[in-house]
Amino acid sequence: MASHMGVQKIATERNSNVEYFVHYILEEFANYLKRTGGWSSFELGAQRQYSSEIASDVWDHCLVGTQRNGKKLELWCQTTCYKGNGTGTPEPNKTYEVRETLVEGISIRKYFSENAGADYRSIHFTVGDRRYTYQWFLDLKSAVYDKSVYIGDPGYDIFSDIAAALGSVFTEDEKSKSLSDCVKKNSILGAYIKKAIEELKDWWGDGECKKSNLADCQWSLVANEFNSNNGKWPDLAKVKGGNIKGRVNASIFEENSNETDPLIAKTAIKLLKKNPFLQSAIDITSNWERFCVEIREVASSTTDTRYFLETLWSTPLPKRLVIRRLLLRIHTNESVAYVQDRDIEGVTEHNIYSGDHSSIQASTICGQILSKLQTADILTVESVADRIIANGKRLINQARWFEAKNGTELKPSFDYVELSLLEAGYKVVNPTAASIRTIGYHSEISSENVRPYTNLKIVKDSTGKIVCFLKAKFFRIQEFPRRCKEQAFVGISLKYQLSNQTFIKRFSAPLIMYVDMAEDCVPPEYAIKRLMSFGWQVVFSVEDLIQRLSGKSV
Repeated sequence: MASHMGVQKIATERNSNVEYFVHYILEEFANYLKRTGGWSSFELGAQRQYSSEIASDVWDHCLVGTQRNGKKLELWCQTTCYKGNGTGTPEPNKTYEVRETLVEGISIRKYFSENAGADYRSIHFTVGDRRYTYQWFLDLKSAVYDKSVYIGDPGYDIFSDIAAALGSVFTEDEKSKSLSDCVKKNSILGAYIKKAIEELKDWWGDGECKKSNLADCQWSLVANEFNSNNGKWPDLAKVKGGNIKGRVNASIFEENSNETDPLIAKTAIKLLKKNPFLQSAIDITSNWERFCVEIREVASSTTDTRYFLETLWSTPLPKRLVIRRLLLRIHTNESVAYVQDRDIEGVTEHNIYSGDHSSIQASTICGQILSKLQTADILTVESVADRIIANGKRLINQARWFEAKNGTELKPSFDYVELSLLEAGYKVVNPTAASIRTIGYHSEISSENVRPYTNLKIVKDSTGKIVCFLKAKFFRIQEFPRRCKEQAFVGISLKYQLSNQTFIKRFSAPLIMYVDMAEDCVPPEYAIKRLMSFGWQVVFSVEDLIQRLSGKSV
């Protein structure tokens, strides 16, 4: 995955530089407190592991200061980098990272509440363009962390300046001197460093690092949920995954599937209808020779490579869903599962394959494709056509498998559970159909626009009574802890609402998470406990779900 791994390498280098950048700011803050008599000594560590019954999180920094009276103050710090994009709009995928950051900020307060030997605070640093995430996060972060610090502004590439300051030095002393020189010279980066340190000084001066009352209140919700689940934790050694997603994919892509569950076949049909790319990919690969003839016919009409690319890009639906994926991948022989943001106004990950793009958008995209092809020494119309014919079938199959396993719009697990409930006599509807807004409590904390959660269903019994709010999701073992962390925030923020600075339950019906996973998957215990402590009931089978809905299981 050449391009994706290249992006990951750049991100790793950027994050490493930013980690030391924040380290320097914290160290200068600590040195100030030591000089002015606030602290007698301090220790500053990086990549500090925090583990508990509901958490296993790595914190970027932990600054422990010893005050003159001998009491310690621990500052637990997380940092998020927002590199921004060419359009200056929020990146939807950042929502997952946002939720994880918030859950980490709430979870650490278990440690704060259980260890009376010191004072504790949490700090979150945002480095980069804050427009890169939804603006409600800014308010909510201040309600979850004791202190939130922003370093950077739109239009300023702070990461390039950090890299310039740290890229040619290696030892910690050299790095410290380089950033110190930025401050002394009053460079743009130095001004941001100074501003961040001054903000921390002001926070100290305002009651020696003021705590967030709302953060403590949110932790109290989680603590109460945790205690109420005593005796209800599932025996994970006895849990077996239903592997619904894997079985549905197998029924679609394997010629000789041994699947006997009729609901799996019905789910597969529903999935193909929802994702026309998969159906089109199957049709094209099944009739590959005819597709190759069509490509040759288009190629024979021009000698202009860019015009050839633009003609293919404008192919009508549904075939364009396949052709556009090919065009964005044919420059390399290696697998490219993820196509990065194009930085083109109006072109997003949601419409890049299917959208009716303007001539300017299409021309810009095809210009990017042409540049990649030229780098790979694929220069003529004929060589592009040869490349599509030689590698296209393999690339389509790779994209097909990736889409079936990772496509955010495809939810075979949820579809299967919904079909099972309908067969059992329940009614499953979208929240809007029941005139219910499934919105999180951050809508009551922030004045910014907050969208309701959409990937939820309401389940009603035969009398029309709402018996649960349901979500069904496939959890890969590699991502199990992260997915539980992400969904934890959905659970706690949906289950409760903030009214007159007090959290109260929003709904009387429970929130239930159907966890679909591979048959041999053994979930991390802390991840499931985190999910449940943040408001979800958890089930692993349709039978268990129906028992709970009928009141036969607690």
